[in-house]
Amino acid sequence: MSTMRWSEPSLPEDGGIGTTPTIKNHSVTFYRGLLYCFGGYDGRRNNQTLLIYSLREGKWIAPTDNNSSRHNDPLGNNSQFGAQYNVPPGRNGHTATLATSRRSRSSMRARGNDNFDFNADGNMQQQPGDVEPQPAEYDGGENMQGGDVMPNMPLNEENSMDTEDDDDEDAQIFIIGGWLGSGPLAASDMWVLDISGGIDRLRWFQPPVRGTPPGPCNMHSADFIASRGEVYVFRGGNGREYLNDLHALDTTTYVWRTVETTGVAPQQRANHSSAVLEWNGKTELFVFGGWNGSERLNDLHVFDRKEMAWLDVNDEEQQSSQSSPSRLGNNKERHVFPSWGLSGQDGMMAVDRSNEEERDRRDFMFTDWRSQEATSQQPHSANPNDEEILPSVFVAGKPPGKRAGHTATAVGRHIYVFGGSCGTDYLYDLFVLDTDPPPLMKLTESSCPELVSRRLKHFFNNEEFSDVTFLVEGREVHGHKLILSTVSDCFRAMFMAGFKESGSGCTQIEIPNCTYSSFLTMMEYIYTGRAPELDVFSSEADSGMDFVISLLELADQFFLYSLKQICEKAMCECVNSHSYPFLLQIAQKTNASQLESYCRYFERNQNEMTL
Repeated sequence: MSTMRWSEPSLPEDGGIGTTPTIKNHSVTFYRGLLYCFGGYDGRRNNQTLLIYSLREGKWIAPTDNNSSRHNDPLGNNSQFGAQYNVPPGRNGHTATLATSRRSRSSMRARGNDNFDFNADGNMQQQPGDVEPQPAEYDGGENMQGGDVMPNMPLNEENSMDTEDDDDEDAQIFIIGGWLGSGPLAASDMWVLDISGGIDRLRWFQPPVRGTPPGPCNMHSADFIASRGEVYVFRGGNGREYLNDLHALDTTTYVWRTVETTGVAPQQRANHSSAVLEWNGKTELFVFGGWNGSERLNDLHVFDRKEMAWLDVNDEEQQSSQSSPSRLGNNKERHVFPSWGLSGQDGMMAVDRSNEEERDRRDFMFTDWRSQEATSQQPHSANPNDEEILPSVFVAGKPPGKRAGHTATAVGRHIYVFGGSCGTDYLYDLFVLDTDPPPLMKLTESSCPELVSRRLKHFFNNEEFSDVTFLVEGREVHGHKLILSTVSDCFRAMFMAGFKESGSGCTQIEIPNCTYSSFLTMMEYIYTGRAPELDVFSSEADSGMDFVISLLELADQFFLYSLKQICEKAMCECVNSHSYPFLLQIAQKTNASQLESYCRYFERNQNEMTL
């Protein structure tokens, strides 16, 4: 069973840049140890704030102000510290997509590709006399032609936390669309935050609209395809209707184009999720779920970038009826995925834990997109070899509360969940899910004292390793000096006094004035710790009042105070107007202070207690 763990980072005492806003439908983008959070809705207005969370420092930080004329609060709604020129209008439901390349913008300009400049407002404009840049051509395969552009390279885990400048890498965050809070349609603009120079040299700019842009889009998805140097936008809603068209943006020339596809496209939707997977020479765009205006969806669709086609995605039942993987036209393979079944919160089910120490934790069990409830309702096969075995993941720690409109940003093996809302409550908390936490170092094995306590009962009246024998009423009881002297100072003094040894070298000690059964009961208590079952009203020889008195006298003789108290408690049950004088004498003889106190109490209150 795999394990994941939730945690909630605590802010340092300085608090970072101030109070983190409560927002939903914002965006969070990771680059080189920093989380860039932009926009979102706080219940009253759309934010245009740029927040930055440092993973190294574990706090929200303010970018350095590069414009000396601006000195507003970095959390304000009208300016950005460290972000030059104009700032995008406040919005929510937009996308923020990181695009990186192995060649910086300065290198591009040096090689004669600088066809853009920035005007006084910080917006990009084409330089007079320059030739309009053309998008790189596509040869039908995985190669780009023309444009003098090196392929964009994704970050890996080894350099994902590197914060040093790298002139060979250009990094930009593309803000596309969203809801501005005014007008009948969603936003159709695009803004770019250049983060190549780090937090001290942030720059906002708005490239001119070129090519065929997607138009107004809200609650859409945008994914960067590194091998192509393009951002693919699967359009959601435009404020009036739900859509399913696909568009691509060249991240170097900022030219849009409509992506012509074949195959059966997903139905119109918004609020879906998407991701790009590049592996084994393939580039595929995955689209899952969403809302089509009447119902929530849980279907999966795959777009093959090489074939420019939406693939036929089968579930298990459809695939099991086929003897071999079938093919679509143009040699397009069918993709086979497990059945998609969700219930509760994303297929999670709370696990009841009886351990009192973990009652304040909320643990979850993931089972391959199916809830534990769903799998438990399936009929079990008579043949256990035919039963489906689903791998499960145990998630420990306190997870985030219920929410929607939050962000989940993957950084290496960690997923950072920030903000969102639950009903009318807008949230600002930050949680981290470690998908591969270090194994917990637990003390699961018994300590030496625990082993001694558990195994000691084996040696009760056992001749194995016995070095002392007690003679009680002519019968032998085997013991061990180390054990007995550890629990009783009387035994310890007895062994040090010197007694005769038998021919086998074992000390023999005679115990007078007690019964064999009471002495054996005392020895059993020493070796096992089990309290004897005492019944002072019994008429049997090995129990009853006489037996309890004999055991009390032995407990007093050998300084076994806990056994003495067990006897005292049992004898208090038979204290009455006839027995208390006798029991008071026994208590005084055996130094049984609790029994004596009870007898005195009865003596003072016997008139009331006998009514």
